[in-house]
Amino acid sequence: MNLKKPSQDPFFFHQKLIGYKISPLISLEKLANNLKIGNIWVKDESNRLELPAFKILGASWAVYRKIEEKFKIHFEKYENFSDFRKKIKKLPPITLITATDGNHGRAVARIAKLYGWNAKIFMPVGSKEVRINAITSEGAQVTIVNGDYDLAVQEAAKYESKFNWVIQDIAYENYEKIPKWIIEGYSTLCWEIEKQISNSKIDLILIQIGVGSLASAIIEFYKHENCNGSPIILGIEPLGVACAKESVKAGKIVTINGPYNSIMAGMNCGTISKISWPIILAGIDGFIEVSNDFAIKGMKAFANEGIISGETGASGLGGLLEITEQNNGKLFRNQFNLNENSNILIFSTEGATDSDFYQNCFKMNP
Repeated sequence: MNLKKPSQDPFFFHQKLIGYKISPLISLEKLANNLKIGNIWVKDESNRLELPAFKILGASWAVYRKIEEKFKIHFEKYENFSDFRKKIKKLPPITLITATDGNHGRAVARIAKLYGWNAKIFMPVGSKEVRINAITSEGAQVTIVNGDYDLAVQEAAKYESKFNWVIQDIAYENYEKIPKWIIEGYSTLCWEIEKQISNSKIDLILIQIGVGSLASAIIEFYKHENCNGSPIILGIEPLGVACAKESVKAGKIVTINGPYNSIMAGMNCGTISKISWPIILAGIDGFIEVSNDFAIKGMKAFANEGIISGETGASGLGGLLEITEQNNGKLFRNQFNLNENSNILIFSTEGATDSDFYQNCFKMNP
């Protein structure tokens, strides 16, 4: 599969949104020194467009592309987002629909709120009340399904109609356009990073998988066909919920059935997205299954650096800690040819979206 470097159009769009600012790229110098690695950069997504996760980048771009397709309204004709939004409010009312474990649903709900629309969000049974309340605080209706995330996706899909738009980040049969746009929206992260470390080469990237949309954006950006010196990319998945790893092993998409014991709610997805599958297959170099204990260790290590990161957000750092703890990290450094000049990029994909759980983690031993 030939991967194409993404367009900057989503990046230009996001820069005009109200409240946009580039998210921090933080150097973990002390940890890098301890691991005898040149540098560890963290892209901190704990405050993205006033939401505690990166998801709004994909949701906002996908909804805009849907508006453009259905109503032929082009954002670039407007000087700012406020003028564009005034035009949108003259359209027939739309309801945005999605399934979520939390962050994506809130992002979709926020976009609906911005346009003066309704939102209907489906969540799996067992979803934390704090995440449900965060979504309803945006004015959305939440429905809890008696099953896992995959079942929530199936329920949401039933409501698609002319004025009910399903904005889902997982592709399935006859539903690929919106997930593709969501992947495009996430490319803004990479364009920002390129500006932030324009003179440095990235040697290794650890990226959370879930259904695969964010990982797809990262792979496309850093492993496109004209890219020289591509970094190694390792996928992060929860222990026991490694649907991408198991699919790669099987050579086809496989489903990991719940219930799941992982605390990393944002990655408790049993099936890889149909559109992400060939991208991950073409560009991923390996996987790390992160245990709950090391996700918590990642949260604590981030906190020591002044970064607030939830259990899913800290899983990338948790994975790095998990593999470097083995044989004092020698095997890890040798396997990927890492040394005092190497640069690692990880993503803190969310803040403390469950504040009570976040505080309780610091009372645990790991």
